[in-house]
Amino acid sequence: MLTAIGVPATAAAGKTLTVTTTVRNMGPAPAGAFTLRFYLSSDDVLDAGDVLLGSRTITSLAANTNRMDSTTVTIPAGTTVPAGYRVIAVVDALGQQDELNETNNTMASGPISLTAS
Repeated sequence: MLTAIGVPATAAAGKTLTVTTTVRNMGPAPAGAFTLRFYLSSDDVLDAGDVLLGSRTITSLAANTNRMDSTTVTIPAGTTVPAGYRVIAVVDALGQQDELNETNNTMASGPISLTAS
């Protein structure tokens, strides 16, 4: 499950952005490899209009543990500015893990004020 996501309050189109995430394996068994994906969204709901920014593969996560990572993604140069956006993170985005609860894998960041580069 995704327990936290953090981004800077401001960013620029065409520039990199560092996203911090905390993932927790609440299960009694270790998790094998899985993928986190990051999307740029104009709201806090993942939908077809959101733009894939990048991904990170986590090779394993021990039972009942947390893992914090930072991932650098690039905001597309053609993104409309000025505008407010959010980053939405999706853990196990490719459905690689069997889970008891599939509803806690998506989380949106706080708002990002996007400017021209």
